[in-house]
Parts: sequence; C-alpha cells; structure tokens
Amino acid sequence: MEEGALRCDANVSVSPRGQGLGSKVEIKNLNSFKFVRKALNFEIERQEKILEQGGVVTQETRLWNENRDLTEGMRSKESALDYRYFPEPDLPPFRPDKAFLEDVNALMVELPQARYQRFLAAYPLSESQADFLCAEKQSADFFEECVKLGAAPKTVVLWLASDVRKLLNRRSESLAQSPLTPAWLAELLGLLDGDKIHGRIAKQVLEAVFVEKRSPGELVRAHNWEQITDRDELAPLIAAVMEQEAAAVAQIRWGDAKPLGFLIGEIMKLSGGREEPGLVRQLLAEELALTFIQVLSMGGAIGGSRTDGGAIVPGDLKPLIRKLSSQVGKRLPTNIRFQELEISRILSEEIAPEDWAALICALDGYLKDENASGIVIAHGTDTLAYTASLLFWLFPEPTLPVVLTASLDPEDSEADLERAIAAATKQAPGIYVALEDTLYSPLNIKFTKVGRGGFVNWNLGTPVYTGANLSRLYTELPAQEELTRRLQSALSQVCVLKIYPGMKADYLIALMNAGIRYFVLELYDTGTANLRETPYSLKNAFLAGKERNAHFFCTSQQEGIVDFSGYITSHELWREKAVPMGSLTTESVFTRLLAVLLFGEDEEEVLKLMEEANADLDSGA
Repeated sequence: MEEGALRCDANVSVSPRGQGLGSKVEIKNLNSFKFVRKALNFEIERQEKILEQGGVVTQETRLWNENRDLTEGMRSKESALDYRYFPEPDLPPFRPDKAFLEDVNALMVELPQARYQRFLAAYPLSESQADFLCAEKQSADFFEECVKLGAAPKTVVLWLASDVRKLLNRRSESLAQSPLTPAWLAELLGLLDGDKIHGRIAKQVLEAVFVEKRSPGELVRAHNWEQITDRDELAPLIAAVMEQEAAAVAQIRWGDAKPLGFLIGEIMKLSGGREEPGLVRQLLAEELALTFIQVLSMGGAIGGSRTDGGAIVPGDLKPLIRKLSSQVGKRLPTNIRFQELEISRILSEEIAPEDWAALICALDGYLKDENASGIVIAHGTDTLAYTASLLFWLFPEPTLPVVLTASLDPEDSEADLERAIAAATKQAPGIYVALEDTLYSPLNIKFTKVGRGGFVNWNLGTPVYTGANLSRLYTELPAQEELTRRLQSALSQVCVLKIYPGMKADYLIALMNAGIRYFVLELYDTGTANLRETPYSLKNAFLAGKERNAHFFCTSQQEGIVDFSGYITSHELWREKAVPMGSLTTESVFTRLLAVLLFGEDEEEVLKLMEEANADLDSGA
C-alpha cells in the first residue's frame, strides 16, 4: 500500500450442480480489476472443461499470465491443512436471524452495480455514461439531484463528463470540494435550454461559477451575458457590418464563402459576443440568400488527371470547384456557395489511419459548426466502401446531409461532383453515397466492377441512410493526433481473411502470435467453412483462438441474405463461438469493428457491440 499499489487473490471452485463445493484454486497477486475479471472467466472455463472431460480439478495456487491471457500453475496444495486453516477460539459461532438480516438490508446503501443497472433502466443513458456516473458515488448522487431539479439526464452527464471534469482536473478538485452544486448546474442547463444563453456563454458562466462562487443566474445578470435572440435586435448589427465590409460581402456573393467567418466575428464584436452564433449564421445566409456546401477533398480520381502514359494521378479539387462556381445560376441554384477543404491528395488505395483521422475530425467540426447546409466528400473508388461505412457507424445522427462521391475517370469529375452537390442541397440529414445517377446507402456498398453501375448495395431491402446507435460510444471525438493513435492501435489488432479451400489453421495461429485479436472471416457464400479434423480447416484455429483470447466475426459474400440454419457446418462454426454478422458485408463489419475498438471500454463491450450490430441497424433504419 505504501507504493500506491493494491493486489488481490481470487478463488474459484467449480463443481457439477448438486455435488457441493469442488477443489479450490487460488489465483495470486492480481493487480487490476480487468485482470481479476479475465482470470476468473478463464479459470471457470478451464475447470468446467476438466470436469466435462471426466477429469479432476487439482487444488492449487496459480498465477495470471497477462501476456498470454491465461492462468499458470504456481504450486499445488494437497488439502485445506496446507493453507493453515484453524478455528478462532475467541470467536463464537454467529447465526443471524431473519430480523437481523432485514435490519442490515435496511441500512445498506445502493451498490454501484445495482445503481448502474437502475440508471440504464430509468434514464436514456449509454452503458459508458452510466459506468462513468457510477464509478464514484458523489458523481451518481450529483447527477440524480440535477435530474430531480428538472435537468435533462443526457445533458447532465455530457456536461459532467466534459466541461465540469476539465475544470475539476485543472483545479485538482473533486465535485464535493468544488463550489458547483447540483442546483447551480441545473440552473445553468435551464438557462441554456431556455435560450437565455448559448453554448459558448454557458462554458464561460461555468468557469465563472468556479472562480466567483455565485449562481449562474447572478453571473449572467451581473456580466450582462444574456444572449440576443431577437431578430429585430440583430438585424441592424448585421446590416451595419455588411455595409462596413462591402468587399467581403461582394466576395461571398461572387462565390467565395471564406469571408463568412470574418463577418460573423465582426457582428460578435458589435454585440459583445452575446448573439447566438447559429442564429447569426442563419440570418446572414438569409440576408445573402445563400446555401453553403462544404466540400472535403480526400483525393482519388475525382479532381485528378490522366498522364500522357494513361496513369491516373490525384490532383487539386480547387480548379473544379471554381469551374462549378461559374455554373451557379445556370445548372446549379443561384444561392449555392462552396467552401473547399483539402484533407488528402492521394489515391484512395493509399489511405492510412492519419487520413481517416483527419477526415473524421474535419467532418465532426463542420457538423458542429452549423455553417454549411450540406457536406460533400470527394473520395476515390477503391476504398470508398470502407470510408462510407466507417462514417455511417461513427456519425449515426448527422445534423446535415453528408454525401460521399467518387469518379472512375477524371473526365467524369465535374458531372459526378455536381450531382453530389445537388444531392447535398436536397436530402434530409444522413450519410449518403452519390455515384453516377444513383444515391446509395453508405452501409453494405460494394465495388463490384469497373465501369458504369460498378457499385451496388447488398442485402438492403430499403437503402439505409441514417446510422445505427453507436452514438452511445462517445460524447466527443478526441483530438486528431489521439484519434490517429487509436486507429493505428485498432488496425494493429484486426485482420480480414477470405477463406479458401485448403487454408491451413496455422496461418491464422501465426497471425494470433503476431498480436491479431480480431478476425473478420469472409466465408463461402453459404456462410460455411471446413471444420473437419484436418490441418486444412478452421477447427484448430478456433481452438487456438480460445487459448489466445482471439475472436472471429463471419460474413457471407453472397448477394442476398443467407439462411445459415440449413447448413451443418454453419452450426459447427457458431458452436465454436464464431459470431455470424448477419446481412452485413465484410467492409461494413470491418469498419464496425474499428468503430467499437476506437471507443469501446473493454473487450467485453467490443464483443457485445459487434453481436448487436444487426439489432442496432434495425433500430437505426
């Protein structure tokens, strides 16, 4: 304890039902809750296997090998006498009666696990949010008191997990030590919900609560922070700035949206920062009669060029944007303006974790910015199915239409981008893929051939455009550098394999030994594979996977939903704990796995979220 370290021993005794206690096995020196859980689960399964095979569990002491995720024998014990058990002569037997037990139960507080389950049942919280609240009693008490005072449960936990926690960490304080009370946080959220203040001012008020130790209402009145929401009050400020900055207004009307942020900043100066930014953007857009389409360039043939030798090279999208700007009022509506941001200038097969991280962070920023009315992502064809489905899982409820597009040939770029921009001005919020004359779902999109009609949606009776419920995984995205690191870590644990006749289990075992923990297996079309007692089957790989804690998620690459129940080999697969991924294609399963590895709390949550993939899809459709 003097080192700040805490270790514990765990004891496991498994026996057939009705046969009393079995031999006890002690697992020594576990130093984390995660290892306690893993060691217990492994040891229970190990002892069950011994008993099922007619063996006898040896009473012994074992150690947890965290590198191999298994227990190993340390020393054996012949009997309880070896443990030096003896009765304590000064302690008489104690047999509590029913009344005593009822008194004890009445005095007990609600335990964390019970509270966690109650929070999930009573409030619209994700598992990670309930876990965060129940990690400390004071957080859970604070949350419930705020909710009793009328604050929305989800809003309370978002503020506690983000802005409040940042201030507490900065000041090295706990909730109990801080000046913030449940009544004051509820009051702050009430001011925000009632449009008395906007989000930026709310953060400002929260910081002032910690410094000045006064209620949010007092601070808003004392500092004159109440936001301006009256259009009539904002109109003269907007008119004054537009007259003063006529050159910037002309630049926007010509087709360049960059000065918009400058105009908003000038209006904020005039109002003392009290206006609602979203309302100002809306009023400016109305005054200028504009719809802003944000174009994010990820490279690919779209915007690229063909060399004299016939090879396609990625290029700059800006000339194409300028060309399309000249069509505003002709082929495109008169009120459209473009904003272009280059994320990468690569061919899509060259995509790396840092490119995905840059795109995800940029998209997240523009969805929150409320500046654009739609977003277009220009991408390459080869990995479009992966990027589209990854965004589908990570942004399940986008506030704007987000349209991905690509071109097989640079000569088609202008028409392809124009169609995507038109879709971004018309569609409801959601993730879409616009290719040639067709609008696709980002989920289960397949690149099947080179040429027109090369993309299809597999196994979707009705195309799905809004995402499934993975929003419970995170409250806000990490910074780009941290997201890149998480993507690299996730990708290092995942492998996609197409199963073929004669594949040796040794290949998969070698990958497990190299650190691969999660396999996406693309099985034969009927969702089957070889499970005979032969080196050319998956059986030994599954057995090795149990020992090395590897997991398998299986897809069937038949266009159409396969009924696995009719095949005996499918039954064997699922009995070996391979997880069938239903109607999802390999690309969509792979990106689902990346998404849950990015934000899943632990292995148990990752497995649960993967098994729930099709249920989430049904609820999100």
